[in-house]
Amino acid sequence: MAVAGLFSRWIYRMPTIAYDDANLYIVKNGAEEAVSLTAITIIEATGTRLNDERFWRIIYRDNQKQLKSVKLLTNSAFNGFTLKVEQLNSN
Repeated sequence: MAVAGLFSRWIYRMPTIAYDDANLYIVKNGAEEAVSLTAITIIEATGTRLNDERFWRIIYRDNQKQLKSVKLLTNSAFNGFTLKVEQLNSN
């Protein structure tokens, strides 16, 4: 029972994202970070799944040009985001 409680707490604390035509918004622990979609260098699926959702890793450069990453749990709606980033970064 304790393991299930720790796992659900870990999932609850995972970052969430939103995006528009220019930025990715990462919300973690109540703080929001805006990342330009053109600053995203890698989007990769991890080997971990939970039900029909997959864990993904997004690697990006912050405003100080430092590489950062975020791991999150997504569903099929994430495909629209990956296509948008590919379009912007293909040039």
